[in-house]
Amino acid sequence: MLPAAARAATIGDNAAFQAVFSVGWRTSLVVAVFLAGSVNAFAILLERTGYVSVFAQAGKGYAAYIAPRYFLFIKLIALRNILISFGKTHYLSLIAIASAVVNLVFNYVFAFRGFGFSELGLGGIGLATTVVDLILFVLFGTLALGVLRDQRPTAN
Repeated sequence: MLPAAARAATIGDNAAFQAVFSVGWRTSLVVAVFLAGSVNAFAILLERTGYVSVFAQAGKGYAAYIAPRYFLFIKLIALRNILISFGKTHYLSLIAIASAVVNLVFNYVFAFRGFGFSELGLGGIGLATTVVDLILFVLFGTLALGVLRDQRPTAN
């Protein structure tokens, strides 16, 4: 699906691109619900098989905060593929390194009570990852829209 969206974007076939991207949104939602449900089910299973309740509750918190990340991550791959298909890869390594650093800072803030925030523990790690992916989604989306806009044929 992702190469098809990138190919359609590259040749300027907006209808095909929108169709593939639309299917991608629905697929992302299904995958996100499945993965978040699986993580939550595992936490419930731990609790019911005698593991410490605190650990199971931390797993449930992580599942709740990480669920939107699964939805965004699949879209991030599509947006990154659009940039790659147009040869706009010069910032991807820098963005990857910067996002890892930002994720570290957010882990400290959300999971370990950094800068006065409430300690969310394992759930905070999930929240940090989701926030970073949201930032990446906006950044990659802006870059991809700019590339697609620049590639439109101009009227003479």
